Amino acid sequence: MAVEAGKQLWWTKPWPLHLGLCACAMAFVLTLGNPLETQELQWFGQCLRWRFAAGWAPPVERSILHLNIDQDDLKNLSSLETEYATAARIVREASELGARVVAFDIVFSRANAQMAKSLLDAIAEHKNAVFAEALNAAPGEAEPSILVRSFPFRDPPPAPGGLINLSADADGVIRHYDLIHPTKNGYELSLAFAAYLASLGLDWKSDVSFPNSRTAKWHEISPTDFTTMVPRRLPVGPVLLNLRCPWSVESGTAAFDYMNLRQLDEIFKNASTGTSTRPLANKILFVSYVAIGQGDLGATVFGAHEPLVYLHSTALNDLIQSRWLMRTSRVGDAVWLLSALLVWVGAKCCRTKWALILWWAVGVIFVLATCGSVLLRLNLVAPAIATVGLWCVATMLEIGRRHTNELIERQRLRNTMSLYFSPRVLNDVLANPGRLDPKRLEITVLLTDLRNSTQLAELLGTEGMLNLLNKIFTVENGAVFAEDGSMEKPVGDQFLAYWGAPDPQADAADRALRAAMTIIEGMHNLRDTFDSKTKELFGYGLALHVGESLIANIGSAQFFHYGPVGDLMNATARVESLTKYYGVLALATREFCNSLCRQPDARLIDRVVVKGKTVPLELFELRHKFSPKNFGEIATDYANAFVLYQKGQFAEAQQRFSALSNLDRPSNMLAQRCADLLADPPHQWDGVFVMTTK
Repeated sequence: MAVEAGKQLWWTKPWPLHLGLCACAMAFVLTLGNPLETQELQWFGQCLRWRFAAGWAPPVERSILHLNIDQDDLKNLSSLETEYATAARIVREASELGARVVAFDIVFSRANAQMAKSLLDAIAEHKNAVFAEALNAAPGEAEPSILVRSFPFRDPPPAPGGLINLSADADGVIRHYDLIHPTKNGYELSLAFAAYLASLGLDWKSDVSFPNSRTAKWHEISPTDFTTMVPRRLPVGPVLLNLRCPWSVESGTAAFDYMNLRQLDEIFKNASTGTSTRPLANKILFVSYVAIGQGDLGATVFGAHEPLVYLHSTALNDLIQSRWLMRTSRVGDAVWLLSALLVWVGAKCCRTKWALILWWAVGVIFVLATCGSVLLRLNLVAPAIATVGLWCVATMLEIGRRHTNELIERQRLRNTMSLYFSPRVLNDVLANPGRLDPKRLEITVLLTDLRNSTQLAELLGTEGMLNLLNKIFTVENGAVFAEDGSMEKPVGDQFLAYWGAPDPQADAADRALRAAMTIIEGMHNLRDTFDSKTKELFGYGLALHVGESLIANIGSAQFFHYGPVGDLMNATARVESLTKYYGVLALATREFCNSLCRQPDARLIDRVVVKGKTVPLELFELRHKFSPKNFGEIATDYANAFVLYQKGQFAEAQQRFSALSNLDRPSNMLAQRCADLLADPPHQWDGVFVMTTK
């Protein structure tokens, strides 16, 4: 019943498993977010590197220019005064060369008003400078609350400023950029956004509004007709940077233009005063230190030591081109996970495990390719790793489900077939179904046959007779299986078991003898449960024989039976029929007794040639639990009489057998035979009696 119930288990069909898995994954993502977010971002970084290597990175805005103060430039900046004076020179020269904005990734907070006078004058003259600010945490506080800005002695500041704070992800890599920082005191703009507003001539406090807590809004002149004011929106909080290439790349459409301070001085020196040629016309110039020990470095998707000013210029570039990258929302992630239901489709279409694995491989490639296309075309970072991971889990669970079902079905088949095959034969059938090769082996055979089956059938009826046979076979099966024997299927009321096949057994005869003794005891106990009429009719015979037999499939390709074939079974059947002739319960042949490790407690009954055979058999009666207590004495007297019988001294043998006939049924049979032989003496006598009946 348990096996049959197993057929109704939920995992026998693929759809509950896959629907349940996808539902649980979607519920988890909607509630707690993507658990593989760090891995998603690492995959995103790898995609950016592949995109650059393939030459697919989108071009950067050529109006953005980097002015790098390198190691050689720093040799001339030996003091704080020269640093501020150099910054003033950069503002004047860049402005006169046409720069629209000069954004410093440097916080000028150390000098006083007198020391900073030259820079303040340049700012006041050109009004196109933007300076860095930073949010720092006070001692003992976890959240930043102190704003460090350039020219802290001037309030309001002489020029716009923007935050340069950058936060790394959990793995230490900086991928996100806050164009607008939400703080405890409201919103602060970033250096990139401050440079953008300055390039448009917009004011942060008066021109930018917040329709909701997640969106900033302003109006700017349309780039199409240069007259219409169009609205622009910007998300509050971190966006993914659309990095094009490593900082070290100095040429190509994906790389920003670079120059150092010496080159700026050279361009300014060579520029013709009063002409219309302005080499930096409409440029947004990012000024930063890139010398070792001076510039800020950090880990990005393109390297572990990238100048962080590159992130500000990239953020500005994304803002100008509206090409910043976005992660899909939780709902979007959940929708992507639905693609794992295609594993269910594959489970229905793919019959083999390898076909399913191929389906999985194609699906994974499809998911990764689709996520890459979405990144390239829509600037959207989809949950590739979570989706692929769910595909992997779904495929492994499907393989596990199939394996579990196979085990259940195999066990169900084994349980069902065990009702028809003995354990030893069953193992061979399951290991090599339908192709068991014929084997010629020496086997030990045990055969029993029910007595008075016709009368019992009339007495008990069909159902009663079936019930009786089932009880008998239960006793016999249990005894044979306990000794690791194999069975033929019952034919009527006859039961045949054998040892030594399909694999040889060195102690086959000993196992058969123990099984025979168990059967005799079990049948005796079973007989005690019958009513008097059934008990009176109930009887059986048991025979044991050893010989060579062919073990093979018998039948056709559509239906076959596996078991022993040959003369051995016929000879054993003849021996069993003689148990009724001699009036004994169990007979064994000389071949059987010689195969035992230790000679059994038995007596020689006769030497005969059974009907239809030519080879004589020596028959032994086996002593069992219910044999007469004086079995040994009877066996001795019987043996003495049998010696005379074999010598042809039938008269003396008859007298001795007759003396035992009241106590022993075989003696009564031999006494009658001696009388017959005296009446019709044989022409030749060798002690072997030829049976003329079964």
